[in-house]
Amino acid sequence: MAATTDERWRACQDLGNVGEIIKGDGELIGEVIGRLKDALKNDDSGIVRYHAVRSLGRLCPSITKRRPELVFEIGDLLIVTAQKDSYDRVRRGAMFSLTILGDMQKKRPEVTTKVREACAKVLENDKYDIVRCDAATMFGKLGPPPFVQVHTIMGALDEAYNKDSCKLVRTLAKLALHKLGRLKIEDVMNVFEKDIKELEKYIVTIVHWSYWSQRECIARALGELGPLLPHLPESLNRILNILESFTADPVWDVRCAACRALGDLAPAVTEGGFFAGGAFDEKGADADFQRELHRRAMPILQRARRDNNADVREAAMDALSK
Repeated sequence: MAATTDERWRACQDLGNVGEIIKGDGELIGEVIGRLKDALKNDDSGIVRYHAVRSLGRLCPSITKRRPELVFEIGDLLIVTAQKDSYDRVRRGAMFSLTILGDMQKKRPEVTTKVREACAKVLENDKYDIVRCDAATMFGKLGPPPFVQVHTIMGALDEAYNKDSCKLVRTLAKLALHKLGRLKIEDVMNVFEKDIKELEKYIVTIVHWSYWSQRECIARALGELGPLLPHLPESLNRILNILESFTADPVWDVRCAACRALGDLAPAVTEGGFFAGGAFDEKGADADFQRELHRRAMPILQRARRDNNADVREAAMDALSK
């Protein structure tokens, strides 16, 4: 690995982009993953470890076919990092990479079980509220757990909603519980709409640039709510307004998260892709939702394609390709 801190973190960042190049070469995969694992375990610099842990996650979808055993090893390392690294940014990077593993749950369902267990421990023990926010949103992303995990694992999310010391953690835990259908309350749809209105009021209190992490967490959480929105046009409108405002945020991380959220909201339509021209289900119950989401999100993402930050442009293009 390179000599200076700047060179090392840039090298780790660049290695996260080589998935398509190395995916067919088992030996080269092992070498790249080995270098990143070494940096994550042994580098003294938090910023180097941060880029190493993110790149490990980004490479998993590319290497899983050729070297599936490495995905399990990476998952275990990510879980340890998310719970134990001394630098909160590295723990957030580990949560980002665990999100990628969560997206692979159809191919690696056993990894998803471990990810849920890690999220529960993070919710219970991490001192940084933003990392706990990431964990709460992850629960919603992963979907309902197997029955054997319901009481042992989901209790952490229930506890976060009821008792966490941070208002934003409680709010995002509640949104995850909405998605998972675990809120045992009457008139749950009206309660959800009230929760989105309350979230709008909260956002007004965190407009200063220094609260960018909070806004990023909110964007990520909103991107997971698509299944709830087809029959809630008012809430859809409010969420799209929030995400549109976030695509103009002064901090690129927030703009990037907002673009990804717009892509995540879109339901799978056809092989052509939702924004790339996939046909709407004109006769289905979701048709109005699909049309409105397409109408509102398309111009937002098209503008984001011209953003001055490369990561934002990439996120917008990824969303448009869904």
